[in-house]
Amino acid sequence: MQKSFRTSEIPSLTECSPCTDCRPGCNETPLNTEKVTSFPEKSLEDCTGCAQCDRTCPAMLPISEAISEAREGNHEALEELYRACTGCGVCIESCPEKIPILNLIMHGARERIRKERYLIRSGRGPIQDIEIRRVGAPIVFGDILGVILLAACSNYPDGEEDVAKIADEFLKRGYIVMAAGCAAMDIALYRDEEGKTLYEKYPGDFDRGGLLNLGP
Repeated sequence: MQKSFRTSEIPSLTECSPCTDCRPGCNETPLNTEKVTSFPEKSLEDCTGCAQCDRTCPAMLPISEAISEAREGNHEALEELYRACTGCGVCIESCPEKIPILNLIMHGARERIRKERYLIRSGRGPIQDIEIRRVGAPIVFGDILGVILLAACSNYPDGEEDVAKIADEFLKRGYIVMAAGCAAMDIALYRDEEGKTLYEKYPGDFDRGGLLNLGP
């Protein structure tokens, strides 16, 4: 059962970093995120510049540098972190001051997050045995070069663009590309020069040049 939080149980406006507008799905009196316009300066002031977040980040993101720039009023560096951050939270766990770094990143990228719209093929579940048998001969004789799986959160340098370009390259060469979890969503965020996602460019069949979303 979904828990219904009352206003007294959720963060105050001073703690809110409005990544999205939560009001449409709120069953109780919602926070008015339009009132949240100022950056959470207190969290920035708490940063001592120890760079522990940089040393522990699996993606090796320049977190301390972005926070330093945000303290000077430039939040663009935090927005850039959002593209490559996997949201693992290791930076928060390692921070001696327990600064909510993910909140800072989402706040810096809040306009980008609000405008995110993408098309994604619905998760279809596992590949069936009959589908595998159907492509057995083409794979053996080389008409289909192979099957690639892109799954979960990958630490790629340039966010969703990198994983989408990897998928696109294999698809153009005739591979079957399967995606699951965060990789499937990241692929949907990328659009080519014509404004199309890979899910619009390639069919969803388990066959040559097919792009499949297996689901979570």
